[in-house]
Amino acid sequence: MKIAVLGKGTSGIVNILTCLKRGHEVEVYYDPNTPHLNVGETVTPHIPNLIRDTLDLSVGHLIDEEVVSLKYGIIFDGWGIGNKFKHYFSTNYVAFHFECSVFNEFFNKLIEKKYGVKYHPFKVEKYHVDLDKEKVIINDIEYDHLICCSGWHESDEYKSPRFETLNSALLYQRECHDGEPYTYHVATEHGWQFGLTFPERNLMKHGYLFNNNLTTVEDARKSIGNVEAKYISWKPRYCKKMIQNRFCSYNGNRLMFFEPLQALSLYYYERFANYICSFVEDKKHETYINYNQSYLNDVFENEISLAWHYSYGSKYNSKFWKDVKERANQFMNMDHKANPEYYLDALYHDQKFSMVDYFNIGCFNYHDYFFIHSGMTGKKLEYKDTYTNFF
Repeated sequence: MKIAVLGKGTSGIVNILTCLKRGHEVEVYYDPNTPHLNVGETVTPHIPNLIRDTLDLSVGHLIDEEVVSLKYGIIFDGWGIGNKFKHYFSTNYVAFHFECSVFNEFFNKLIEKKYGVKYHPFKVEKYHVDLDKEKVIINDIEYDHLICCSGWHESDEYKSPRFETLNSALLYQRECHDGEPYTYHVATEHGWQFGLTFPERNLMKHGYLFNNNLTTVEDARKSIGNVEAKYISWKPRYCKKMIQNRFCSYNGNRLMFFEPLQALSLYYYERFANYICSFVEDKKHETYINYNQSYLNDVFENEISLAWHYSYGSKYNSKFWKDVKERANQFMNMDHKANPEYYLDALYHDQKFSMVDYFNIGCFNYHDYFFIHSGMTGKKLEYKDTYTNFF
């Protein structure tokens, strides 16, 4: 199939690589007047595996090329009872940190060179559908499907999350000579702060995350001290449908974004890209319904994953943490199965650490939850203690 991808940012790259891995022909459209944002991002091991499968590059290669820095897992500091602990990746794979401007330029050039992917410096405002040919038409070029990864669009129908956390950040950087190869998740009075280590540059990139309905930008700035910081905000939300119709799907921030905890967004964007490819390869009405439902299920999984982390609270008894901890536990204890739009086969429940072998929310399995629960509570659990049935 021939697929057009709109946008060459990070989520666009994930979709391009997924389509190429599935054997599809890809062309890319992008707005030449929209520069890459020079912000720090991080991933779970799923993205390095995708890069290995499509471009035959390891994390080591990317480090040597100075495109990324190494990541073994996540350091939580101040969450739960307040101890510092490490969440190692249970898969034994590694991940990385990167700066969007460097990462995106490197991969788009490499994709163009290795696969001959055409990049069109043209902002697509609309497209035409030829129903007789079953094709999407952009600039007189025919495609079987279009994947839009070009950011939010106010005319689309979005829904607010059932469990909302953060919506603002102050982005800044500091010198760092002793940072470990982990993503830092440090609890703060107003939310939490991420730290991405770039040891080859003696640098750590930070994001002080908060909810602007509870904390003013001025108070947040006071908390980080006298540093130059860029303020950004977003509206947590998700689109009602991933596959809009037979000819167009959404992914990336155009589709869904809540917050950056545990780099879950890019993990889901890759899953969604595979759903879209599966639909394009079939295009039956039943497939359309099934993958849109799978998308909504994953949105719910994402919210449950966020709520599970926040349900432990933090060392702070601030307005933010009292509110988010209470709502997180309420959200997890709701009878979600009564809602026909969403379901979950297994659910963390009543502050117990109960697992079964197939337990999996997002990119986490029972080993990940074992690490996190033990770190949050300070109680080292035996495997047998985690092996009980859900309701």
